[in-house]
Amino acid sequence: MCLVDARTAVDGLLKELNDPALDEGDAGALASDYEYLLYNIALSWHAGWMTSEESRQLSPAEYRKLANQIPNFGLEFTLSNDIMK
Repeated sequence: MCLVDARTAVDGLLKELNDPALDEGDAGALASDYEYLLYNIALSWHAGWMTSEESRQLSPAEYRKLANQIPNFGLEFTLSNDIMK
């Protein structure tokens, strides 16, 4: 389910990015689309490590936490110093 939603977000972003009417002022609108994409990718990553039963037992708060938690993909990602300001 999460990957289907992520794919839908990707398709929507591509459509918007390829729109010739897109200008720099549209960055804020695109940010929410990127957020939705990352939300679903994070959920998919975490769900891949859970059983179906564990996934069903998540409370709404736990679900939101996983959706907003950057997965450790094993590539040693770090946040930019600009983000930490």
